[in-house]
Amino acid sequence: MKYPEAVKIGDSLYNYFILWAEKKHVEEIGQTVLFTGKL
Repeated sequence: MKYPEAVKIGDSLYNYFILWAEKKHVEEIGQTVLFTGKL
């Protein structure tokens, strides 16, 4: 999922949200992700 604006984490800018998890947990975790606004 692309962020509306790049997000800086440490010294890096990220344009996309990436969910890393074991295959069997991705859907369950993904259903709990909520975007509420700018960080």
